[in-house]
Amino acid sequence: MPRSRDFETLSDWSRPTANPVRRVRADPVTSRVTLAFTVTPRGEPTAVRVVESSGDKGLDQITVAAFQQRRPKPAIVNGVAVKSERTWVVSSRRRL
Repeated sequence: MPRSRDFETLSDWSRPTANPVRRVRADPVTSRVTLAFTVTPRGEPTAVRVVESSGDKGLDQITVAAFQQRRPKPAIVNGVAVKSERTWVVSSRRRL
């Protein structure tokens, strides 16, 4: 009996090679958070703030907390590290 490709039988789900989670997952969602911050001459980010929110307050807070642990390179002027202002866009992809 020929099978239709549009219909999955129970035996398709019970096979070890079948991955029902992969079939159910939706397309990934991309979130963007724009951060403005100051980099000290020692490479420490300070005054980190959200300029453009992702729309998810929790994600924004996690992004700021994670970013504060990073060590961006300071700006160099005439061979000397100096304090600088920067803006970064942080993108993340997650599956629902």
